Amino acid sequence: MGTKLTGKPLEATPVVSVSRKIGGTFLGVLQDKGKQVKLRRGQATVYSFLVKDTDFDTQIKHEDAYVNCDVKENDKVSIFAPKVLNDALQQASIGDVIRIEYLGKKPGKNGEYHSFDVEKI
Repeated sequence: MGTKLTGKPLEATPVVSVSRKIGGTFLGVLQDKGKQVKLRRGQATVYSFLVKDTDFDTQIKHEDAYVNCDVKENDKVSIFAPKVLNDALQQASIGDVIRIEYLGKKPGKNGEYHSFDVEKI
């Protein structure tokens, strides 16, 4: 008879809501970039960060709903990146300290889009 192999249970990671608060900022260290996930309304790219500072809301999945939670420095969080933010974050490297500011929705040729100011610090 063989040895039973088991995996560790999945842990929920807080999600930073980067496109809900105009003027909101996030500062963090990029840990993982560009995992594709399926959502009800299509696909999104998810990035992992260690928090340095944020004034955005953060939520964690509990059963079938997201609930507000607090995060502190060096907590691991995820950011679901809209297209413009994804394009900017693709230029960053693992370990970079990144500052994200949400500028609000802007008019575009195919409707409104979420606009961000993204800096490598």
